Amino acid sequence: QWDDAAKRERMQEGRPTLTLNKMGQYIYRVVGDQRQNVQTIKFLPTNGDKANGRALNTAGTKDYSLSEVYEAITRNIEVQSNAPYHYKTAFQHAVEGGFGWLRVYTDYSTQDAFDLDLVIKSVRNRWSVLMDPYAKEPDYSDANYCFISERMSKKEFEKRYPGKKVGELNGPNQEQFLNWIDDKTVKISEYFVRQPVKRTLVMMSNGETYYKEDVEPVLDELAKQNITIVRERKVQTYKVLWYKITAWDVLEGPIEWCGSTIPVVPVLGKEIAIKGQRYFRGLINDGKDAQRMLNYWQSAATERVALAPKAPWVAPAQSIENYMSIWQSANIKNWSVLPYNSIPSGERPQRMDPPPMPAAEIQLAATAEQGIKSSIGLYDVMLGNNS
Repeated sequence: QWDDAAKRERMQEGRPTLTLNKMGQYIYRVVGDQRQNVQTIKFLPTNGDKANGRALNTAGTKDYSLSEVYEAITRNIEVQSNAPYHYKTAFQHAVEGGFGWLRVYTDYSTQDAFDLDLVIKSVRNRWSVLMDPYAKEPDYSDANYCFISERMSKKEFEKRYPGKKVGELNGPNQEQFLNWIDDKTVKISEYFVRQPVKRTLVMMSNGETYYKEDVEPVLDELAKQNITIVRERKVQTYKVLWYKITAWDVLEGPIEWCGSTIPVVPVLGKEIAIKGQRYFRGLINDGKDAQRMLNYWQSAATERVALAPKAPWVAPAQSIENYMSIWQSANIKNWSVLPYNSIPSGERPQRMDPPPMPAAEIQLAATAEQGIKSSIGLYDVMLGNNS
């Protein structure tokens, strides 16, 4: 919350650089509300849902629409993934800094099974995600590539991926690879790439539609049931490939993902477009300057009080000459009695008024604190303003 140069200069001079962080309370207020009302994935029925009929419930008395079936399946995925926790994490990232990330992938249901389950997780390090900056859709469904990176020690890398290249820093193109390797670690990235493909869509005589390559192996069996292809057309779609890479080598993959979009989902804060670029802001972005003002004026007030002399005693030298050690510590120790010598002039020790509080700095600090509330838009309840 301090400019690096200003903080370094003040610390060199021994001046206070206090940080009275008021931002956390606003973040926790919004995040706390969200944690009490966690969102879940919902499915809305359409006319097509009604046309496809309802799923028969042979064990009960109620049939269900397809949207209800999908929602139940998804709810199970969320429970198995502990998805509400990950929603909270991504939401907090968005409130703090403008963006967070969720991802979907497959994992084996148990250690001794071959069944794959869908899993929803958050990305703990939001800065590790590099998404296609040319994507236009608000959910990044049109992104063509994505990286999710982590750093690994060279020793661990050689243990996991023997024979794979880590690269060298003394080659002719070393500058473009400096972010991928250092003396102790190697950057490992999950790399998603979306590639356009042309597929043939077919409509069957029972009204169902499939991609031709998916239904070709069972066309003979369908024909026996009088289900045949009645229409077909070429469509432009996409396939998503997953790799694990370094800057020099492919460690794993390619593996084709079972969807047509990259399974990394943004959780975004406030968006603003400037000169064609999208910028995302968290809750406290507009309160930064007011927070800096608060820190500065509170530091200035503390500095002034600290440098001001303590309320001194003024006394004739003859009146305290026999009790000098006591009077020299009068501003340090809490003496119950301060003895002095009576002198012919009748003068006696007197205490001067203490230095006044720095009213200007305190008032400016209070103004800055109010500025934080008004810029963020969250007020104290007693003020009567709508948050």
